[in-house]
Amino acid sequence: MARLTEFKADRTKLVTRVRAGLEVLASQPQMDGRMAAVGYCFGGMTVLDLARSGAELAGVVSVHGSLDTPQAATAGR
Repeated sequence: MARLTEFKADRTKLVTRVRAGLEVLASQPQMDGRMAAVGYCFGGMTVLDLARSGAELAGVVSVHGSLDTPQAATAGR
């Protein structure tokens, strides 16, 4: 719970960490360049923040994710 609280308080840090994971995933030879993200609860909040950050994803699905955000979505992102 301490880690979740830390990341919820610092959403930039959260997105940076998740993007690093996506980079590792994208570098795998089995990847064809298309990625999507699915998250439940804290993960749902995370995938929404990831989408708002402009990550190149085919789509995101948030199940029961928190909708509050320090960074609102902008057109074209």
